[in-house]
Parts: sequence; structure tokens; C-alpha cells
Amino acid sequence: MTNTQLSTAQKQFSQGNPIKKRSSNVEMLRFILIFFVVLLHAGMNNIQFSVPCFIVITGYFSINQTKNRFLHNFCNYIVFWFIAFLLFLIFFLVSHEQLEIFPYMTKFWPPGYMFFDVDGVWWYYICYLFLSLIMPLLNAGIRAVKKEYLLLVIAVAFLLTNFNHWAGGEDPTSNVENIFYMVCMYTIGAGIKLHVSVKNKWVVISSVIALVVTGGIGFSSIYWNNQNAAWFFTFNSQNTITVIIFAISLFILTLNVNVPYSKIINFLGASTMFIFLYHNGFHRIFNYYIFSDYSHYKWIFARAAFSFLLSFIFACALYVPTRVTTNYLKMLFEKCGAKIRNHL
Repeated sequence: MTNTQLSTAQKQFSQGNPIKKRSSNVEMLRFILIFFVVLLHAGMNNIQFSVPCFIVITGYFSINQTKNRFLHNFCNYIVFWFIAFLLFLIFFLVSHEQLEIFPYMTKFWPPGYMFFDVDGVWWYYICYLFLSLIMPLLNAGIRAVKKEYLLLVIAVAFLLTNFNHWAGGEDPTSNVENIFYMVCMYTIGAGIKLHVSVKNKWVVISSVIALVVTGGIGFSSIYWNNQNAAWFFTFNSQNTITVIIFAISLFILTLNVNVPYSKIINFLGASTMFIFLYHNGFHRIFNYYIFSDYSHYKWIFARAAFSFLLSFIFACALYVPTRVTTNYLKMLFEKCGAKIRNHL
């Protein structure tokens, strides 16, 4: 990368820096949510409300977006994947039990499941790539549908995503169903933006009541025997009605919280994708070198704190270089595309 190209990429990064466009209240929520994701993967399996809230946030802020960000997100993925590949090589080389750790690590780091294994740890970003590809078409469709019909579409889609579980299948969000689920939650977020007055006092009061009720049911269900009919009212899956209502209510109430603009808070929110993509690797390091007992909550919290802290430090170190490299790759792809179009 030449100095001129690097300067151009840095300029693009500065001009298009998403931190400048962020709402600090929502970024604070995102940072809190990502800790619950880390805690979930550390062993506390029945707190699955973070991802639905993330997708609702995406739908809310992207419904009026006209520019397709697929190329940017794809370049971002290439950079993330390359970083993970280097980390995989490092841990493979420094391991004292290479033959044993190799198949173990490939399950959780690229390139073990490569690009399109959406059931892997990186399923969220893979589905997000697909979502960003269809986002302009999806946004046009959502805006064209009347509010009453949009609610019907969301309700039917929700029933379909849960049918597999009700029929005795596995978790309803697996493989391609993850993408379908993300589109459903995105539509909910977009619908809130288009048709809900989030500052309305009755909306706020309803959200408070819904948050308290679903939060009480969901968090208390951690101590229940979450099986069979009780599943529908727990935080055990991303698709339960309790989780979805809790996520929507939490987001609406966050929009009503007045948080002064803060670059620090906005950076914390911007670091969430790094933490999401790399925290599971640090979980494995904790299990391999420190302690692997999942039987006590104190070790779950210790594992979560360890992974969260290291992932955040990782994000602080690589955030700007990653953004600059992503913009540089995007610029190269755009130039190649322009040359191809000129020759056609």
C-alpha cells in the first residue's frame, strides 16, 4: 500500500467514520449486549436476548438507507477472516500439543468452517453479509407494505421460524434459518422506525411493562427446568416470544434514554463486532491454559470476563487499522469493477 493510497483510505475512513453518525444511547446498549453474548458463550446458555436486539437495531437504523453496503461489509469480512487465520496459525505453532489442538481449534476459528458454514461461531456476520446484499430490495418491500399487513407478515414469519421447534426439531435458528430469522427481526426494527412513535408516553409505558414482565419471566426461568412448554417463555432461544418482546422493549426504552454524545461510548459500541467475532477464541484459550470446568457460575463469569477483556483490548489495537484496510480493499474492488464495466 503506497503512501498516497494509504492517505486516501485514511481520508475515506475519517469521512465515513461510523462513530460520527452513532447515537451514544444505542452504542451503550450494544456494548452491554455484547457482554451478555460473551457470557452466553462462556456457559450461561439461557440468556439469548442480545442477538435479536442487535438485529432490531440494524433494521431501525438501516430502513432509510439507500446505499448498498455489501461491498464494504464483504471487505470487512475478508480483513476479519485474515486476522482470525493469523491467530489460528499462531496458536497452532505455539501449542505444545499441536496434533490434539489442531482439530479442536479449527472448529472455532476460520478457516475451520470457511465462509459459508452459517452454523459456526461467525454465523451472525455471514447472515449479515447476506442481509446487506438484499437490504435495498428488502427496504423497498418493507416501505411499500401497509402497517397492518407488515404486522401480519412479521407474525407469520415468526410462526414459521418457530415451527421446527414446535414440531420436535432442533433450535429454530440453525443453518439457513438463521438468515430467515435475521430478516424477520430486521423487519421488526424497520417497522418500529416507520410506524411507531417511540417517544409516545403510552409506547414508553407499554415498553416498561413488557420489559419488566418478560425480563422477570426470562431471568427467573434460569432457575427453572426449561423444557417442553416452558421453552416458549424462557430466554433459552433467540426465537421465544419472551426474548423478542424483551429485546424490542429494551431497544425502545433505550431510544428514550438521553445520553450525551460521547466518542468513548461510541467507540465501545463500535468494538462490539470485534468482541463478537473473536471472544470464542479467547474462551478456548481460557479452557486450554487456565480452567475448563463449566460446573460453577464463578468460572463462567471468570471465563466471560477474561474473554471480554482480551477481546476488547484486541478491538482497541485493531479498530483503526482494520477500518483503513477495509476502505483500501473496497477502493481496489471499486476500481476493478470500474475497469471491467469500461471494457464491456
